[in-house]
Order: sequence, then structure tokens, then C-alpha cells
Amino acid sequence: MPKRNPDGIPAIKKNSKGEYYCSIQRKKIYLGRNLKTARERLLRKLMEDSPAVGVAGGRQEMVVLELIEKYLVKMKDHSHFDKVKIMCRTVLEAFGEMPLAEFGPLAMARCRQCWVERDLTRNYVNKLTGWVVRMFAWGVSQEMVPYEVVARLQTLEPLKLGEARDNPPREDVKNEDVVRTLPFLTPIVRDMVILQRISGMRPSELFRMTLEQFTRRDEDVWVYQPFQHKTKRHSKTRVIAFGRFEIAILHKYAVETEPTRVFFSPRTAWEQRGWHLGGNRAAETFTRDTYNAAVQRAIKQANANGECVARWTPYQLRHAAATFISLLLDEAAASTALGHATPHITRLYDHSAVEKAARMVRERDAKGRIEIEKLINAVEKR
Repeated sequence: MPKRNPDGIPAIKKNSKGEYYCSIQRKKIYLGRNLKTARERLLRKLMEDSPAVGVAGGRQEMVVLELIEKYLVKMKDHSHFDKVKIMCRTVLEAFGEMPLAEFGPLAMARCRQCWVERDLTRNYVNKLTGWVVRMFAWGVSQEMVPYEVVARLQTLEPLKLGEARDNPPREDVKNEDVVRTLPFLTPIVRDMVILQRISGMRPSELFRMTLEQFTRRDEDVWVYQPFQHKTKRHSKTRVIAFGRFEIAILHKYAVETEPTRVFFSPRTAWEQRGWHLGGNRAAETFTRDTYNAAVQRAIKQANANGECVARWTPYQLRHAAATFISLLLDEAAASTALGHATPHITRLYDHSAVEKAARMVRERDAKGRIEIEKLINAVEKR
């Protein structure tokens, strides 16, 4: 038989999930994932009159820290994991040892005020607050959090206009600025910019493009259906169609014998600039930061050579494509190109309202000239 601890302190054990626990009066008590914190909690519980605080069903009452630890493990592969980490860090610092049943709207409002004081934008603060509610809702599904906690958190209204800093709305990039920048880009980045400007695809969809993800390759139309995309978790399919202008570019990077090879690689961009790779310094795929850095470097070089180029970012190309397609065709066509479920979302990207209004006035004056002149002449005769 195993020897008992002479001090009467239960042994701290670790399970296969990396969680520390101990047994007190034949009840398993979880102490978190950090050994130092686990020891402190155990000593605190032993000093209490009742060594284990119970809840309905005989389970130990959990604290916010334990929910955060489990939620981070669950969300580690999520596309918004960076937001989740920011949210969890703030909640942990302020309320890590608070019992889950006691966390309410006032506690969440304190976390939100921390983000406002850090000068985060109103939209971003509201998103982080939404992730707090999602985390506790997930805790309800795991029978760790009482449902009433989530119901109380949902009563906190989001920040309204003026209660936090707002960024100016993102505009589309002017075609002239793109044209002046292109000569200073490497050939591969230049092709990426042109593809994105015409099609309106997301940068992430551009980075992941491989030949095996094309479901149709006719002479005049290629169809690209990314395996990974923003709305996949909502069981939606993303379809991107390329016409003859884009196909001419894609032919340069499509290798029939390597269907899983990424079309656009930073290694190729380095080689086109004549730079030494230096081992493994150049990654196999572009990221948002490396792509934007290439564009900003080209804009700086263009302005140094006497061009007058306004600063723009690759994501503005998506806005420019939405405006371009909406003017040429209609709003529904722009919504299809951008992969939006409803035109309502596309209106955030479509900046064609001013140009459409100007076109309407010119067409009205041309077709309604006689009617308008009658109104004006009737006043002048008096």
C-alpha cells in the first residue's frame, strides 16, 4: 500500500490532460494547470472549514481561471484565437479567482472599461465583450457554468457611438495609386495585387491557392473553391471565379505535376529581388504582414522616385473590387464576387454610391431635358 503523507496533506496529481488535482474526502478537486497555483489552492482549501465547496450534484465550484484554461485549449486552432487570448488575459487578471456563478455584467463591464482605457476601438471592444459571453456559454454546454450567468451577461448592452474611439471607415484604393505602385513591386507580388484588385478575393484566399482547389478550368473561366476560408465554420462554400485576365496570370504559377504546391511563395519573391535566402529565412507562404510589408515598401520607393502615391493596404483592394464590379454590373454581382451571403454586408465594401449618383444626374439631365426646361421656362416667363 502507498505511504500516507505524514503531514496529512493530500498528494497533488496530474491527469493526461495536464490538469492538476487531488482527492479530499473521496472527492476529486481540480486545481488548474499551473503547479504553483495548484499548491496555493490546495493549501487555501485545507485552511477552510469545509475543504471542498460543493454545488448541486456534488461537484466542486469552479473559478474563472479554470474555465479560461479549458476554453483556451478548445480555441487554440480557431481563426480568432488572438482575440480570445486578449479577452482571456484581461478577465484572468481581474477576476481569475472569482467563482463562475458570481461573474456578472458588472464584472464584464470592468473588463470592457480596461479595453476602452487601452484605446481599443469601439467595434473591437464589443467583439471582445462578445467573446466573454461565448466563453461562458461554452461553459454552460460543458456543465461548468450555471445558465443564469450567461443570461445576466447578455443584459449588458454594447458600447454605443461616442463611448469609445472609432476608426474612420475603410475606403477603397484608387486605381491610379495601384497603377503607380505596380512597377516597384516584385513580379509575384505584382500579380497578387492585380488578381486581388480584379477578383475581390481575401488575402488569405490568395495565400492558400493551390491547383487541387480548382474545380473547373475552362478556356475562359477557372473556378477556385478554397478548402479553408472565413465562412467555412458556418457550413458555407466559397466560390471564386477567374476570367481570362486572371487566367493569364495563373498559368505562370500552375504546375500540373504539383497540385498541392502553393502558387505564391515569399521564397520566389526573394529570388526575384536577387536576395540571398540565408537558410530558411523566407517562408513557404505569405502572411498578412509580409504581404502588406511588400506593398508598403513599394509605395515608399514609388514616392522616392517622384510618384505621388497615397498609402494603401492590400485589404483595400477588396473594397476597390466591390466598387468596380458594382459600377459595371450591380450590387448583387459584387456580393457574389466577394462571397457575401447577403448584399447588406457588401454595402460596407461598396463605395460606388457617389459615382452612381453622379451617373444618375447626368442621365436624368439628358433624358429629361425637355421636362426640366419647361419647369424653368415657366418661372422665367412670369
